[in-house]
Amino acid sequence: MTKPQRYPRDPVALLPLLEALLPASIALVGSIRSSPTLEIFATFPADPPAEWMVVAVLPGPVGQMRIFHSFEAGPITNEEKERGQAMVNAVVGEMLRDRPGYKLGAVHEAWSESLRLNVVGGRYHTMCTTFLAPKNAQVDASRADTCGLILDEGRPGDEVLIQAKSGYRTREWYAAQLGHTSVLRPTPDSLPVAWVVTVADGAIGALYTLPEFRRRGLAKAVLAHRLGKMTGLPGFCHVEVTNGASESLWEGMGWTRGHRVNWIYADD
Repeated sequence: MTKPQRYPRDPVALLPLLEALLPASIALVGSIRSSPTLEIFATFPADPPAEWMVVAVLPGPVGQMRIFHSFEAGPITNEEKERGQAMVNAVVGEMLRDRPGYKLGAVHEAWSESLRLNVVGGRYHTMCTTFLAPKNAQVDASRADTCGLILDEGRPGDEVLIQAKSGYRTREWYAAQLGHTSVLRPTPDSLPVAWVVTVADGAIGALYTLPEFRRRGLAKAVLAHRLGKMTGLPGFCHVEVTNGASESLWEGMGWTRGHRVNWIYADD
């Protein structure tokens, strides 16, 4: 295989190409829509060939890259998997030489094992299934019992409780996302009892309700509020394949299963 080249590209200019391949490209489309000035590279300078790849470098403290290969848009044959792995490994290897320590996020399952073994080393996060919002991107929260609760956005101090219960990220990370967090709280000055967060690529995450407030539809209420704030962003989330309760929750709200993805962390 000829060594693929990397060309800096305007993220917004690539959106029509990537949007035509939704929902396969959803993590990358969400990244661009959330941060339209992010650093992005493609393996083509202008019109795309039959086989191509795009890599985005997420801004801020995330330290993460998103990749998309054109083969992800359809069923991947064994021959395409081998060719795709060769291109993905070559491009990601070059990118990581420029950015040591970066992790790879939402990597399609067709590339993740080859990347970990041949390029990145390190470890996996648990495999996740992508869940996709209904086409109207709405959640019916009309039956939610929010009596006595205030629908609000995150505020300083909420991150302590959110991190303690959700736990995947640092307290500082959750603090940075408070402007993209929807919560329900009993009083204006109290901590939340239910919440949901939007992460850097537009994905919904950290959906949680305190046990004593469950079975009232509060998760639907905060989710509907957050989706209403995400004008122009596709609704999606990633759920660990071992988390059957969360999978049932999302399916119960009409979200559908998509492709599987993984996160790869470089060796320390």
